[in-house]
Amino acid sequence: MSELIGLQQLLERISLISEKALAAIIGVGIKEESVREFLGVTGPAPPPRPTVTRKQRKSLSGQRLRCLDPAMWVLVLLTLIVASPATAETDNDTVVRSAKPRFQIVDGDTVKFGPQLVRLFGIDAPEKGQTCDDGQWHPGRLAKKALEDFIAGRPVTCKQVDYDARDNRPVAQCFAGEDDLQAMMVSAGWAWSFGRYSDRYAPEEREAIGQKAGVHAHRCVPPWEWRAQQRAAGRR
Repeated sequence: MSELIGLQQLLERISLISEKALAAIIGVGIKEESVREFLGVTGPAPPPRPTVTRKQRKSLSGQRLRCLDPAMWVLVLLTLIVASPATAETDNDTVVRSAKPRFQIVDGDTVKFGPQLVRLFGIDAPEKGQTCDDGQWHPGRLAKKALEDFIAGRPVTCKQVDYDARDNRPVAQCFAGEDDLQAMMVSAGWAWSFGRYSDRYAPEEREAIGQKAGVHAHRCVPPWEWRAQQRAAGRR
């Protein structure tokens, strides 16, 4: 009980104190210490949990995921203000900035809240090492920059809709304010609709193709094809 109360107190700081949100965060295996690290909370923590091996933890996490009610997949994963690195007020009211930001944009379809990676739902952006136009154009870093520009220091909200068991990370729809980041990335041509998993953003892709926006103005293959080519080359 003390462990649950301790986690609830942390969640109050980001306005996520409902029982469903708390149960969902525990259910997908996000550790309490990760939440404490992300929030920058100091001071005594609740009593430690019993020691569990990595193998046991992985097994328990999988059991929790399989037992979740389908309605729980649509939930608020985290609501976080990501406009700047973490700050803390000192006794003399000066501001001390953390060297490590709490929120990071990993690439055009992945973000990171503290230690937790989150995959954007329904889209696939160019990979970091991917090239187009016979190796002359590198879209990966441009896609990452586009996502940074779309967020523009605004609050980011992610709603989990699935779970990537292979890479052990939530898959979520993320929004900057009221703007759907997935739709923005596909409409601007910096990501493809990931039709293998969802056609939610297929209309935005058709519009981007018609306008020759972003990657559609170049000779590019979708990232899933590029990854398959890299795997095939590695087996030769």
